[in-house]
Amino acid sequence: MKLKNVSIQPFKERAFSLLEMLTAMVIVAGIMLVVVRAMDRVQDVWVRTNSRVKEGQDGRAAVDTLTLRLSRAVLNPRWTEVTDGENPALLVDSDLHFVCGPVTQLRVSPTAVGHAVFFQAPLGYHVTPTVASGTTSTSNTDEFPHLIQALNAWGYFVEFGPDPVRAPSFLGPGQAPSSQRNRFRLMEFRQPTLELDLFQMDTSIPPVLRLSTATSPNLLYQWFTTPLSQTQDFTRRRCTVVAENVLAVIMSPREGEVDQGGGPGATGPTRIAPDYLFDSRRHQWEKGSVLAESNRHRLPPLIRVAVIVLEESDWSKLDDGRASSLGQELTGVINGSFSSASSFEQDVDRLTGDLNRRKLRFKILPFDIAYPAGRPAS
Repeated sequence: MKLKNVSIQPFKERAFSLLEMLTAMVIVAGIMLVVVRAMDRVQDVWVRTNSRVKEGQDGRAAVDTLTLRLSRAVLNPRWTEVTDGENPALLVDSDLHFVCGPVTQLRVSPTAVGHAVFFQAPLGYHVTPTVASGTTSTSNTDEFPHLIQALNAWGYFVEFGPDPVRAPSFLGPGQAPSSQRNRFRLMEFRQPTLELDLFQMDTSIPPVLRLSTATSPNLLYQWFTTPLSQTQDFTRRRCTVVAENVLAVIMSPREGEVDQGGGPGATGPTRIAPDYLFDSRRHQWEKGSVLAESNRHRLPPLIRVAVIVLEESDWSKLDDGRASSLGQELTGVINGSFSSASSFEQDVDRLTGDLNRRKLRFKILPFDIAYPAGRPAS
């Protein structure tokens, strides 16, 4: 039996074709893997850059707003003659009020964080009361264009919670945002001129300013705590969002560079607010205190401010439950710190370490606000 000669050339050609095909597929897969990784890297860089840009915008908005508004705070002090027995004396007096300090001491809000400040300034903000549908509301029509220097009550504080901007009423339940967007937000309290109640008089004879008769912090701070308690009525609360992702604003009132010298009980530049609380009317509820008398109707010569800003990307990836839990934890950390102004830098360092351990990206923006009129009257 003879065997026919069988050519293996076709099998070789098929093997080489299959090998070339597999090689091409491997090369294509490698190229696709490189492209996918490159796209992931580009997307990651874009998200991180966008988050940092948002962080910078929020931080800059907070710093610019605080610097612009706080620098315009006024007390308009004057000398008043007070008769104590047969010895008349001159004391500084004012009809206005400046106070800054921890939100827990100022009774701002259960969800407030860090420090807050409230004051009066000639900002010319006013609204006109109108009557619509049987209810009293307000209109922002510019009916008094000449009142550009009208006095307003103003303030700033940080608050944690859901987005206060609610969906329009014409949107159905299915159109409402699915997330509450729990965030830390820098809030601005601005009371129109026509609602300013600092100059209300009591019924005594002769009548005196009700603000000057308050003998406890609860009564003294009512001019801002009462409207801030209107948490369900955003219009009556007179608050607006300045910037999101502002974890806290820490304020340390201090003496100026010139006034850091000696004197009875001097403890350095933080002696005017050793517990961060500076109240121009502290003498009304802490009678006989040297600290209260030294700050009587006076602005702090200098306020050292630290604005702590978080990155949006660290919060946007969290669901409502986790964001709420993390926010409450950070609120406890902030409000449990900063008890001594002399340890300002050390407290900031400890907070930095705590945020790093939680792997939260942040930025601290320090700056100073000076009040030349805040030096003691002479």
